[in-house]
Amino acid sequence: MVEADFSGNFLNSENCKDGDIGTILSEGEYKEMKNFKGETFKQLVLDVDVNQKKLTHNPKTLEGRELVRVWGKDTKLWIGKQFSIEVCKTLAMGKPKLVVQIIPLTQKV
Repeated sequence: MVEADFSGNFLNSENCKDGDIGTILSEGEYKEMKNFKGETFKQLVLDVDVNQKKLTHNPKTLEGRELVRVWGKDTKLWIGKQFSIEVCKTLAMGKPKLVVQIIPLTQKV
């Protein structure tokens, strides 16, 4: 049997749920992105594993600050660190949307 999976390559509410545990797989890299106004900015992009699936995650600013507070600034040291998933409701361009935040763990699960 082939299981259809259209959840994509980015960590999102379709490929994880509250309380799932994931692992950082790479030190990440900064990529140039564009916001909805067409302005460019740099975004940290991390490879993560959640539910035995390799995915990509772009931490938001507050989320990234918490990762730095717990694990330090050197993202190479984040490799192998675990996090828990929190699925949150938010508004994006005036429409409700589910987003995923990763919460750094200090001990292996």
